[in-house]
This record gives sequence, C-alpha cells and structure tokens, in this order.
Amino acid sequence: MEGEELNAFENLTQALYEYGEQVRDMYRRNLLANDKKVTGKLINNIKVLVAYKGTEYVVYLDLEPYWKYVEEGIAPAGKYGNPGWKAYPFILEWIKAKPVLPRGTGLKGTKKKLPTEKQLAYLITRKIKNEGIKPTGLLADSIEAVNRYYMKVLEDAIQRDFDKYAIYTLERAGKLVKI
Repeated sequence: MEGEELNAFENLTQALYEYGEQVRDMYRRNLLANDKKVTGKLINNIKVLVAYKGTEYVVYLDLEPYWKYVEEGIAPAGKYGNPGWKAYPFILEWIKAKPVLPRGTGLKGTKKKLPTEKQLAYLITRKIKNEGIKPTGLLADSIEAVNRYYMKVLEDAIQRDFDKYAIYTLERAGKLVKI
C-alpha cells in the first residue's frame, strides 16, 4: 500500500449501495404484488444514493413525491397529512394511465351519463379527502425483509475495511513488515 492513498470504507460504501439496491428491488416487487403499478412512475423512478459526512453513512431512496401517500396512507380531511385538493392532478394522471372505467350515475329521471376524466378525478379526490386511504407499509416491509439477511453483509464489509485500515496504518508506522 506504500504510495497508495487509502480509500477508507470502500467496502462499506459498496455494501450500503448494494443494500439500497436490494431494498429498491424488494419494494418494486412488493408494489407489483399489491397492484400498485398504474403509471409505473413510482416503480421505475427509484434511485439509490449513499451519502456520508464524517462517520455517518446514509442510504437514500429517491422516490416520486407521492410515495408517502402509498406508504402511509392518507387520513380523512381535517387530519394532518391529508393533501386535500392538491392530489387532484395526480389522481387525474392516474385515471388516464389506469384507465379507470366509470359507471353511469343511474339517478332517477336522468339518462345514465358517464363522468369525464376530470369529473371522475374530482369525485375520487373528494372521496380521498373525506375518507382517506389505507396505508400499505410496503417500503417498511421491504426494509425489514432486507434487514433480516443483509446486516451480516454490512458487518463483514465494515470488518474488511477495518482490517485494511489497520494494516495500512501499521505499515505506514513501520510496525508491520511484509514477508
């Protein structure tokens, strides 16, 4: 290692990135298994990032802004976290991608009339605003599943980095000689 610059924690960085990829892939499988692929944006636009500052490493999943509503659900109106009418454009996009087939109103004395996409988006948004959406917990389930088997991989990566750093430090101090 003489003359080489030590890239500290390269094994940990790589293992954390692979961990993020495992979580991403498990999350995608869970979304598909639970019929949460409509536009495909949430499933196809997941980016894995590993960041560190000093001794703190963080794995980020960069997700579509509405992931939180799929994961945590939405409480009825008047509760914290209900997007209210802000959800309308996302609902309209969802209707166009799904496609949602509305039924006629069937009101007495009226002809059965199908709502337009915009009217349907309004109705669905109003229902979500008033009644909320149940949470799925699919991301949390994905993280938990990957954690069960991946912690050993992370421990091994840390050990390899520690061993490499210890050898590097001892060689530089002249306390370790290659034979």
